[in-house]
Amino acid sequence: MNNSCGCCEGIEALTPIQHGTPPGFDAIAYRVGTYATFLETMKARLSDHDYAGLAKLTTRASDDPAIALLDAWAVVADILTFYQERIANEGYLRTATERRSVLELARLVGYTLRPGVAASAYLAFTVDDGYTLELEAGIRAQTMPNPGEFPQSFETSESILVRAEWNSLKPRLARPQRLTPQTDVIYIQGTATRLNANDPILINPEDAALNVPLNHAAVAANGTTNGRISAALYRVETVVADQQSDRTAITVKPWQALPPDLTLPPAKTPVDLGELINKLAEPIPERAIPPQSRQRLGRSLASSFAESSDLNLQLLTQSQPALKPSLYRAWSQANVTSAVPIKVHALRLKAAPYGSTAPLRATPNEDGTVTHREWDLIESGEPISESFEITVIWQDDFSYGYATPFGVITTTIGISDFPVQTDQRSVQPETFVIEYSEADETIAVTTTISSRQSTFIRLQFSMRQRETSIVIDFDTQGQLYVTSEGTNPTTVIQAVSDLSTPARDVRLPGAGTHLLFDELSDASFAAARFTEQALVIQVRGSLQWVPSFRRTEQTDVVSMDAAYSQILPGSWVVLERPSDRDDRQKTMIIDRVKSVSDRARTDYGITAQSTQMQLHHDWLDFGGETGDRFDVIRDTTVFAHSEELELAPAPIDPIEEPICGNIIELDRLVPGLESGRWLIVTGERTDISGVSGVIDTELVMLAGVEQTFDPDLGNDHPHSVLHLGNDLAYCYKRDTVTIYGNVVRSTHGETRADVLGSGDGSQAMQHFTLPQLPLTHLAAPTAKGSKSTLQVSVNDIVWHETESLVYLGEDDRGYMTQTNAEGKTSAIFGNGKNGARLPTGLENVKAVYRTGIGKAGNAQAGQISLLLTRPLGLQAVTNPMRASGGADPESRDQARHNIPLAVMALDRLVSVPDYADFARTFAGIAKASAVSLSDGRRELVHLTIAGVDDAPIDVTSDLYRNFVEALHRLGDPYQPAQVDIRELMVLVMSAKVHLLPDYLWEGVEPQIRAALLDRFSFDQQELGEDVVPSHVIHTIQKVAGVAAVDLDVLGGIPEKLTDAATGKRRLLTPKEISAQVKQFIEQSAQQPKNQPLRVMVNLARAEAGVIVPAQIAFLNPNLPDTLILTRVEP
Repeated sequence: MNNSCGCCEGIEALTPIQHGTPPGFDAIAYRVGTYATFLETMKARLSDHDYAGLAKLTTRASDDPAIALLDAWAVVADILTFYQERIANEGYLRTATERRSVLELARLVGYTLRPGVAASAYLAFTVDDGYTLELEAGIRAQTMPNPGEFPQSFETSESILVRAEWNSLKPRLARPQRLTPQTDVIYIQGTATRLNANDPILINPEDAALNVPLNHAAVAANGTTNGRISAALYRVETVVADQQSDRTAITVKPWQALPPDLTLPPAKTPVDLGELINKLAEPIPERAIPPQSRQRLGRSLASSFAESSDLNLQLLTQSQPALKPSLYRAWSQANVTSAVPIKVHALRLKAAPYGSTAPLRATPNEDGTVTHREWDLIESGEPISESFEITVIWQDDFSYGYATPFGVITTTIGISDFPVQTDQRSVQPETFVIEYSEADETIAVTTTISSRQSTFIRLQFSMRQRETSIVIDFDTQGQLYVTSEGTNPTTVIQAVSDLSTPARDVRLPGAGTHLLFDELSDASFAAARFTEQALVIQVRGSLQWVPSFRRTEQTDVVSMDAAYSQILPGSWVVLERPSDRDDRQKTMIIDRVKSVSDRARTDYGITAQSTQMQLHHDWLDFGGETGDRFDVIRDTTVFAHSEELELAPAPIDPIEEPICGNIIELDRLVPGLESGRWLIVTGERTDISGVSGVIDTELVMLAGVEQTFDPDLGNDHPHSVLHLGNDLAYCYKRDTVTIYGNVVRSTHGETRADVLGSGDGSQAMQHFTLPQLPLTHLAAPTAKGSKSTLQVSVNDIVWHETESLVYLGEDDRGYMTQTNAEGKTSAIFGNGKNGARLPTGLENVKAVYRTGIGKAGNAQAGQISLLLTRPLGLQAVTNPMRASGGADPESRDQARHNIPLAVMALDRLVSVPDYADFARTFAGIAKASAVSLSDGRRELVHLTIAGVDDAPIDVTSDLYRNFVEALHRLGDPYQPAQVDIRELMVLVMSAKVHLLPDYLWEGVEPQIRAALLDRFSFDQQELGEDVVPSHVIHTIQKVAGVAAVDLDVLGGIPEKLTDAATGKRRLLTPKEISAQVKQFIEQSAQQPKNQPLRVMVNLARAEAGVIVPAQIAFLNPNLPDTLILTRVEP
């Protein structure tokens, strides 16, 4: 056979051309000829002996009419065979180039091209203050488009109750202060505290006076109760005002403490970039994945109706509606703790006692010199003369119906002009004490009764302050003897009531003579006066005594060095004085001021006006040899004029106490939150050491609300504690966390209501095309992975969609939908046998549907911010998390690959390959691989999936949730299955290219790059498919102008590797990525020329007991430097 190149002599017939299409080609050769071969063949037929009638046409000139006619028919045949070949190719799935051809071929096997999936997002609404709204499903919001984008509409998928209180929930940032001996920071309300460094601060919980040694260990041991601080004096170190929070942080330390050791601060640990990258890309653990819906949230009556559960309050407000407006408000402000409140006082005045600056006492000597010595607190006084009178009445006691053995004695004592003191008691041979406070005297009375001696009665009155004793003896003869004992001589006037003569003065010696006691006998009491059943003895006289010592200070009174009008009764005072045990230590006296007075003092050689503070307790001790000396006055510091400072809540350290786990304590009481509600938590992560500012957001479900308080914290109020249905995936810095409470699920698409047309009962298979496109399909747990949003009603009666009309009876109100190659969807109704015909009517066929689908709906976080449906009280909307799960309709090439899979799984999951086939035909999933593996506890089917165009698939997206649900519904419910997202391997290539003559590198290089990016794109590669050098060379070699190829480097950089230390998968660090590329270069240099190693791409497997998902390797067009092409000059 000759070719049409004309290189062979002679003319011969070239048609029909015989073809044989080699395997692997993307088109079949079906043409029997082309213009040239048809014209050549017809010219050859002119000389064929079988056509003798054409022998006379001897010319072959192109301007001959006969040859021109043949030329025209060659053109016709060329056109016919061209389209015949195209039609033939469109009849085969692998060779079809038109989307409609693939669509029609799919219908032959019952496959419908996947229409795409709408993205899903969780919207957070903001409600105006005071509003509570019930939002129905269908609230519309729109994205704020970026340059080159179009606005995308989203609508809520379910109704939701929203309240202004739930707009933005904040975790508890401060709590009432718990002051302990280790407290070093105190928070005061306000910023105008007028405190400075070294100012004293008094901390006390109760009105009690303490003597506390001022060292930290002693304070902890002696000044605390059950670990709680009792009372202590602290020194202000720093004062930091927080204007934003309206509080002041005061750093304090014990009033006396040793200086801290000088040590260098610990060195900061440098940030490891690899650890940082792995922390940022750490997958969400299974425990942090929220339940798919509120119906799947684990609940129990015990937890729902726990003692502090908010459900109890909700039940009360339902049964008693009158409680609803005020119950939560009252409960949030109730004083519910019994803890003793801690008081903090600033002591504004620092002063000294009177006499602290007195000069030394000058004492003249006999030789005329003067000796200076310290003053004494107790000094000799001047002689004092005081009158006194003692009356004793002794009588029998018949108050109990019988006389007591010795009767009752009534004693009346009067000294000077002081009010008399009376005491009455049963007579006993013992000593009793009479407190004569008006005369500043304590009198001990000793009673002696004898029946064997001559003395019948002895009464001894011992005056302790005056150091004088009066002894009265009364004998059986009625004689009265009075003597004086003690340090001071005393003049006593003896008298009895029955003597008419004036009393005689008797000067008694300082020590009286004790008379002998005679035995009691029947004696007459001539010297005493008897009344009925009573004996009266009276003694009066004058006490002449000189006090041995005079106290210059009172033990419970502090005399100040000046007059201070700001010191008030009831205020606190702190005295820092020398210890009575060790002069090197200080003792702290904390007490309240009982009374305040001003008077002039002239002691210690100085004169001054002094404020005298009387305390509730003694601050001086005069007892014994260890009593206080004057150096106590000189070395005591007085802190007074206390001013109470209002404590502010102490801020919770946002890093030491981050928001983690499944419990979040709120800063206030939030009413009405119900379990099963979606919440979104956002904030700065704290689980990445050495790095700040990393913001993350996650979706959680509320499991319950607890209204609680800490009974051990004074002034604590009830507040809400959220219990989540899942743990938080990360830990967040407390003061950056925001919890969105008005959260609802939404999907991409805008609802429309259109009239499709008028029904005609005379027409069979009547159909209507939706005026807007594309029709929105939502992710669903079905075999297709999606469901249509189209709802058709005829005469206001809903008709239902079916996959095919053959499943309908003649009276079934149903329809089927078909989408053409342009994406327009039509509703097709029955013919009266398979599905009812449409009833005749005017514009009675109506449709409600949504439009919008695909990757355009995968909005960024915060991009959905335009509120289109705005009921009264609804203020704003946002999406704290990105929208995900949106996938474009199935493309021609994707359909070409997936159509055969549809007849393999047949919507049933029996074998392991069925899982992969089912996943690849699920809307929104482009790649899938299934293997049987063991997780160490059980055998399971592991599925690795990848989104359309490698779009991200979040585990919280509707696509992922519905896919997992579909596996359980259509597969064996007892067969465990695990679904993971693919691991990426980025291909790295370097090649030298030799060009043919006359070709420019600037024109050929982009073609080579485009060919490689297409051949090794995501769509062309499969999970676990190796990349071999021959495919790369073949792809480059096919480009026009390429003479030769030298492939230097071919490798793949995996997304993750298994950490040798932890056994977990982690991202590669930049250093490890660089080492991988260097390894590729070294390996290629060791291989024979043009033969680098193939790239091994793994399927899912188990490594170190951990299941690793399958990999997919492709060239990333966003990383042009991963493909290096170099021209080599010949």
